[in-house]
Amino acid sequence: MVALEDVQKFGIGFKYASITFFGGNKKLNYTTSFGFEKIGTISFTSFIDVEKLILSCSGLLCQAARLLKSHKQQIDQSLLK
Repeated sequence: MVALEDVQKFGIGFKYASITFFGGNKKLNYTTSFGFEKIGTISFTSFIDVEKLILSCSGLLCQAARLLKSHKQQIDQSLLK
């Protein structure tokens, strides 16, 4: 990770940073922008798979989400029988 002091050493002149989130179904899209005095703005756009994130972590909320997901799958399977 680059610190603000490191950027200033190059004489670029850091102005701002912003993150904008916008949603979709199960995916959280975001755009990150960094503004510099001499070079303008640099932006990155990507997404976070919210379901994958929650199901892969180890906290209590994540454990509960995994249990709910597996319980729903069990109900679906029993209805198919």
